[in-house]
Amino acid sequence: MATDQSVNCTYLEEREGVTTINLFEMFKDDFLGSRYDGEQVRKLEDQIILENKQKVVLNFENIKCITQSFGDEVAGIYARAFGIDFVKQNIGAINMNETVKLILNVSIQLSIKFGQKIKSQEDI
Repeated sequence: MATDQSVNCTYLEEREGVTTINLFEMFKDDFLGSRYDGEQVRKLEDQIILENKQKVVLNFENIKCITQSFGDEVAGIYARAFGIDFVKQNIGAINMNETVKLILNVSIQLSIKFGQKIKSQEDI
């Protein structure tokens, strides 16, 4: 990936058209609790997925917990904007504990549900 962020970057690994983002290496913390942190990941995802046409894998190794707002930034926004199939085809997640998996799935489900309500209100 030809980005300024990939130069000497220990948390990105590109292999065979897939870029893995090691979240623990990126943030040096086992709790990802802010929308701002999620936004930083989403900016990388935008560049990797939308500009470079590659798949992203989020590596949650050593991450104990995330918040719904973090999950919304890294996956929910894409589900709302492009649909769940886009998320399934372009964003993978590995090494999630049950808590992280639950919160990430809830974040995506809420984002889709919230997005549908916004669309229906615009139609009125």
